Amino acid sequence: MSANLPSHIDLTKLREIFLALAKRRVRDEQDAEEIVQDALMTVVEKSALQTFEKSFLQWAFGVLRNKIGNYYQQRERRHRTTEEMTEDTERTLQSGLPDPLSMSTEAELRSKIQRSWRQLGSQCRRLLWMLYSGYSREEIFAEFPQYHFKVVNTKIFRCRNYLRRLLRQEGYSL
Repeated sequence: MSANLPSHIDLTKLREIFLALAKRRVRDEQDAEEIVQDALMTVVEKSALQTFEKSFLQWAFGVLRNKIGNYYQQRERRHRTTEEMTEDTERTLQSGLPDPLSMSTEAELRSKIQRSWRQLGSQCRRLLWMLYSGYSREEIFAEFPQYHFKVVNTKIFRCRNYLRRLLRQEGYSL
């Protein structure tokens, strides 16, 4: 099995190094052991097929790094749970939160929105006014020729989040 490895590589020493590195990255010792075994199997299987541009060890450490990354991606997916939404859960979610529109008069709501709007900077107000008035993104980009379109998109995103945060401080969310 280790016939595929370069002659100067000791598999047990490589395993020790891999295990020490994996234990630093992965808290669960059994998972670290599994990652190391998987990485070593990949290294042994694929090392004969590789032409190493730099060195065998750099390639092998890259294999281990990828295996650890895969572990965290799979772990994240496993821990995400989705709950099936039924009419009962929707009702409990809706009934648990106070409705800000029913709690305030139209004048109070208007004053809260105006207060939040005034706290925005002039550029944010202009961007959001254009966005909410129905201007296309291209028209908005054309109004800000000094910025790259990605910068304008980022500004829009940040301004919307800032407005949302200000409105939450006033007592309701969008």
